Amino acid sequence: MSDLVRAARAISYAQASSAFRRRAGVVVSVQSDYTCTVQVAGNATSISGVRYFAHVSPRPGQQVWLDTDGFDVIAVGVIAGNGGAIPSGAWRKNAAQSIPDATITSVSFDTVHHDPWNMLQGGTSGSGTTDVTLPMTGVWLLSANASFASNTAGSYREVLIYSGGTVLTRSRAEQASGGFPATGVMVSTTAVRALAANAIITMRVYQNTGGALNTGTGSGENVLFVAYLGPDA
Repeated sequence: MSDLVRAARAISYAQASSAFRRRAGVVVSVQSDYTCTVQVAGNATSISGVRYFAHVSPRPGQQVWLDTDGFDVIAVGVIAGNGGAIPSGAWRKNAAQSIPDATITSVSFDTVHHDPWNMLQGGTSGSGTTDVTLPMTGVWLLSANASFASNTAGSYREVLIYSGGTVLTRSRAEQASGGFPATGVMVSTTAVRALAANAIITMRVYQNTGGALNTGTGSGENVLFVAYLGPDA
């Protein structure tokens, strides 16, 4: 049973209280401790420390429903049509990027496929941008797909997802007998991780052909995906 259903039943069974009110509000900011700051409609005063239900993704600037008993305030839902998208994003590198030999290199995105929360730093164009900032504390699905141009040399190709200098997940394609295929190499990695608000995510790649090697080109060959799954506790 969802938090919202439990709350609705509790309210319906309880004796009516003149102190209980449901108000519309606007999210000002979201904190890393599962609280947000809001402004109640018609009031310019910001209220901090407002908890939100597990199913609610309170994006700054978004309109939400707020319940209060006169003492505590909780965000119970998002008003439809006002940016209620779950935090998620997908960014691509369509053009070739030269990757130096034996050097872990951040992928510089040039296309925003999906980013309703504007998580990609440096704007929505994606051009020359490598960093994605996660807006909420909780459990995140992270996935990256990397491709490398045709080159039979080297012992492996690798894709990694980093945060704060730490490898969150990685995957490696190792050379088979006879070398890498002439058609190029694709490598993917996926993980579920608990991360704090404002964690910065980067997609990085590695190759050791003995010289520079381009990433592959195409709309689905070099992509970073992230999606918020919910609170960690």
